[in-house]
Amino acid sequence: IKGNCTLKIISTREDEDYWQQCFTKINQLNSVETIVLLDLPHREIKHHLEWADLFVLPTKGENFGHAIFEAMAVGCPVLISDQTPWKQLNSTKAGIELSLDDPSSFTSAIQQFIDMTDSEWQTYRKGALTLAQSQFNQSTNEKLYFQLFNHKEN
Repeated sequence: IKGNCTLKIISTREDEDYWQQCFTKINQLNSVETIVLLDLPHREIKHHLEWADLFVLPTKGENFGHAIFEAMAVGCPVLISDQTPWKQLNSTKAGIELSLDDPSSFTSAIQQFIDMTDSEWQTYRKGALTLAQSQFNQSTNEKLYFQLFNHKEN
């Protein structure tokens, strides 16, 4: 990656052996400043997402992706795998979803965000907020419809 980039990893430490493998990989990152924040209280994560330029989660699978939603809900564009229910992120300018089969495409997408003008990034920020709001409204409406059609008279 060319340009200024800080990788902030926010996670829980559930498996010490796994984290030792991660730290070995992290120490091999020469051109990227890396900050590791482990076991943060959930209430502190929002602050980090609000200041992030891009949320990256190349996950092998999510049934919803609450962390993805949380990032978009504070206006943080997302870069995720295509193994989540979040689709067409680029067309809505909310982020990008990519196949895990081509890891270099993630590097290219990160570079794309580094190279964006502020105006271009603001478009993605607004797209993320809009998509999150749309998802929230849809889920709220679904709950209201469920309540309406399942209401039973006594």
